[in-house]
Amino acid sequence: MRLYQGRLTPVQIQNLLPSTGKTCGRFARKHGLVHRVVELDYGGVVHQLGGDATGLSTSDPVRHVVLFHGGGYMAPALGRHLELAIGFADRPRGDVVVHMLQYGLVSGHTNRYPVQLQQATSLIHHLLHMQNIDPSQIILLGDSAGAHLLLSLILHLQHPNPLVKSILLQGRFAGAVLLSPWLSLHTPVQAMRDTDAEDVLDKESLARWADGFLDGAPPDPWNDPLTAPRDWWTDLPIEDILLLYGEEELLRDDGARLAGVLGECHASTVAVAVPGEVHVHMVMNHFLLLKKPCESEELYKRWMERHLGGRVVEVAVKDGDST
Repeated sequence: MRLYQGRLTPVQIQNLLPSTGKTCGRFARKHGLVHRVVELDYGGVVHQLGGDATGLSTSDPVRHVVLFHGGGYMAPALGRHLELAIGFADRPRGDVVVHMLQYGLVSGHTNRYPVQLQQATSLIHHLLHMQNIDPSQIILLGDSAGAHLLLSLILHLQHPNPLVKSILLQGRFAGAVLLSPWLSLHTPVQAMRDTDAEDVLDKESLARWADGFLDGAPPDPWNDPLTAPRDWWTDLPIEDILLLYGEEELLRDDGARLAGVLGECHASTVAVAVPGEVHVHMVMNHFLLLKKPCESEELYKRWMERHLGGRVVEVAVKDGDST
């Protein structure tokens, strides 16, 4: 993984891996899901997996999982990200619709901050005001850079970024899951503490990805969430928050600082530093086919089961292409 990160440019990685759209299409065909593609403002695309042709669930009650994938803002989503969105179940639930944001990937001097936040905001506007989904039906999910984007979005909803359109939000989201968040993009990588274990991340790659994403943008509360005023964290429009990170990952200090802030300001937060685990351990465990016991995955699956509801409605497999 470190060789892959260090030797390939963002363009080479994007040419090597299937696009987020292709990955979503394959996942939909494999599981017999409706795959609906909607173009958003600012060049973003949302892939809606499950439900009927409108992108809404055919079952009642319904939950919507909105996924912001990781990858340093320069790599597309992996198939394992979609498995994450369905809680690593063998089959998707028929009462859950997944909304994957295909945001602009950094390449050369394109898709720099705050493009991804503009696209994420457009997605939430589409769900709330075009599809009329109540926020209480929505769970927000992000890993690594996707968790950074998710936190930027959460802060923007109550304290709008002047470069991004604001959203009228009535109510609160059912929950948010933050996995190994990448938060301090302006912090020199030399300040990061080394780990005893070999993380899948390395400092040089993190620095290069941060420079590519920021393109010289100064720190602000949306691109560097831990610099946000403390009172911004007291009115988050989220019911429950789950924060998981590994004790052996390079980004563990970010995770610990965020856990402290949320612990003080948002009572309905569960934050766990998982011993022996590295960056986004549960996704890497599946991606690398390690098939080892994974405490963070068990914590995540239990949390998702509670918030999606105990009644499992299996999707009705349909024939033919889903796109």
